[in-house]
Amino acid sequence: MFSDCKSDPSGARAESRRRNEKLFESDDPLPIDGLRDIRDTLQRAGIENSILGPADLLPIAQTLEASRNIKTFIQKRKDVYIELYSICEGVNINKILEYNITQAIDDNGNIKDTASKELKTIRNDLVSMYELLRKQLGRILKNVSEQGLTQEDIITTRDGRMVIPVKAEQKHSVPGFIHSSSASGLTVFIEPAATLSLNNEIRELHFKEQREIEKILRTLTIQVREVSSELLQSLEILKDLDLIYAKAKYSIEIKGNKPFLKEYGSIKL
Repeated sequence: MFSDCKSDPSGARAESRRRNEKLFESDDPLPIDGLRDIRDTLQRAGIENSILGPADLLPIAQTLEASRNIKTFIQKRKDVYIELYSICEGVNINKILEYNITQAIDDNGNIKDTASKELKTIRNDLVSMYELLRKQLGRILKNVSEQGLTQEDIITTRDGRMVIPVKAEQKHSVPGFIHSSSASGLTVFIEPAATLSLNNEIRELHFKEQREIEKILRTLTIQVREVSSELLQSLEILKDLDLIYAKAKYSIEIKGNKPFLKEYGSIKL
């Protein structure tokens, strides 16, 4: 099951096959579980100006990691897994692309702060601006609450902007922009005039964040595009290896033996 050789089973290749079978029964499992079918993704990456999303890039990184682990596993046992070592020689290892993807995207598909220096700066600025806005809104809310103009003392968001709840009949008492009202109509959500500028700055930072994320994903997509043919070639090799491994596990499970086929004669059942 590990070789297409038709030589005498007492020969060197047959002996190698028997050793492979024995090792597959007693050795560590082949680290093949991380492989993903990324063929469609690689084809899309080949389209000019296309941008792969985090959900597309993560399986590529997982496949690259699995490819590296498989090749390392076989290389360490090359004197025993002779045929498998020969098969794995064509597997492409790309540690740089694997690192770049995992450095930019976490396991949940979120873009990490470490994806770029610019993104980290933008997000740090957002944290600072939000903290400043909350403090300013807190002071305004306290003042409005003391005048009995609010239904409840909370800061919430509407349309991505931070607002305070004001009694509908008192809406003209708080200068600002009305974003919406509650289902009952008793409360309106107002963005105070004093915080309009801060909210605008935060919104602009979010736009910058999205532009930077798009730039990061575009760069990663280009890197994938440049090596897509090598990755496809590796997938074909790994697909064959996966089939060989599946056959081997099944053969062990059923205690199967490879038959020796004669070149002549009849079959007696």
